[in-house]
Amino acid sequence: MKKIYLLLTGLSFLVSACHESFLEEEVFDFVAPSNFYNSAEDALAAINSVYRVFNEEDPYYQRNLYFLTEMPTEMVTTRLDNNHVRGILDIYTWNPQHEYIGTVYAEAYKAINRANAVIDNVPGIGNMDNALRERIVGEAKFLRALHYFNLVRLYGEVPLITKETIGLDDLEKPKVSIPEIYDQIIFDLQEAISILPVSYPASDLGRATKGAAQALLAKVFLQRGQDNSDFQEVVKLCDELRGAYSLLPNVADVFDQNNENNAEVIFDIQNISTFPYGGRASAHLAPVGSQGVIAHGAWSSYQAELPFYRSYSDQDARKSAFFLTEYTLEGGEVVVFNEDDPASDNYVNDGPAITKVLDDNPLNALNRQEPNLILLRYADVLLMKAEALNELNSQPDAEAYAAINEVRQRAGLGPLEGLDYEQFRRAVFQERRWELVFEHQGFFDGQRFWDLYKEKVEMHSNMNIPNTENAVPKLPITVEEKFRYYPLPQGALDRNPALKQNPLW
Repeated sequence: MKKIYLLLTGLSFLVSACHESFLEEEVFDFVAPSNFYNSAEDALAAINSVYRVFNEEDPYYQRNLYFLTEMPTEMVTTRLDNNHVRGILDIYTWNPQHEYIGTVYAEAYKAINRANAVIDNVPGIGNMDNALRERIVGEAKFLRALHYFNLVRLYGEVPLITKETIGLDDLEKPKVSIPEIYDQIIFDLQEAISILPVSYPASDLGRATKGAAQALLAKVFLQRGQDNSDFQEVVKLCDELRGAYSLLPNVADVFDQNNENNAEVIFDIQNISTFPYGGRASAHLAPVGSQGVIAHGAWSSYQAELPFYRSYSDQDARKSAFFLTEYTLEGGEVVVFNEDDPASDNYVNDGPAITKVLDDNPLNALNRQEPNLILLRYADVLLMKAEALNELNSQPDAEAYAAINEVRQRAGLGPLEGLDYEQFRRAVFQERRWELVFEHQGFFDGQRFWDLYKEKVEMHSNMNIPNTENAVPKLPITVEEKFRYYPLPQGALDRNPALKQNPLW
């Protein structure tokens, strides 16, 4: 099931510790490229080290991308207090010293430097199959693009480094403009599309494919959205994916641990239950004290915002598929969440838990859960197409309705029709919330729908919620313009005199 076992080598790009990257610490244990890149085995070890960043400690930047992309939204909250590192993200009081802001930045650049090393050195290996050589470089370009896409969406202007960094002399790089970063991302993905295979044998599941590069490029053009040509590219790329991928009939099956790598999944992180390659999402998501297959040692760092949970129709299959409302405590007591109980309006521990990455059979909070972490899937592709067509035509056409209604029909909802541009835009935003909650999309979608995002977050935070025992009430929030991007980490600024803090921070 989990076929990529990512290898740690002695190369300079692998020296980073838990919360550091090549940008933030001294370089040691350097092996010159001429002494390493001598065979196909070396090339595979190098590209595997780029994938390995996904799995180190916890999936996807030590699980912290979840916190940065979901916790500030109107969809997710935490039982933890407002001074906790996670509670701070929930109430918009973060600053450049925030731990997760620094960790994500460092982990992304660690992956980028490893990808740069592959791109710089693998083409020079003579005694290996040419197709394998090209494929490995294509994988590295896809991964570099993915990590830069995360950086530009999270922080805006950042340093653009496209050559391997093997010493300290080249680390003082200034920021470049957002358009420059997008140009590099698009270039890398177009190269990857021309190189990568459509599929792999079972032994290589989890590697980047042509379809993954196409789906990511569609997402890039949609996020940039600078003119109609970007939206045209989104539609073209989404159409190219039709047939290669499809919606599963039952939405719950998409996240079934026994049905991984299914027809809807375009790219995912392949987890295994062995330290340090899996993750602890089950511990963060499951209710505290819950037993058995739900979780041992659960922390309940995340919960669904109650107004968001209530926004699902009872006929929507995603309401029961994506959320847990009944569980058994270790002592045998059954807890049932009642959304109609006035006491549920408090942000307490017995709110709906999010189930998308819960392990069917977790070991304990400190061991790693096994479910793969889906990064790109076909439902997202359909919703991207619907959004792009609405922007392209200034109103929804038949294809736009067909795309969004395919997702809605699978969920058990009726079709949309007769909407104008703004009504359809709001419908797409809401459908993306219902379908893609807790898939690293919430904050990034909010950047494209900034007015709707502000409206949702501020409305949820200003509700008149009584403070009862064991409750952590939300505080009134104003989503200021500076929150469109995170600040650059203070540690990065301290280590790089050429780096300047983002405006408004």
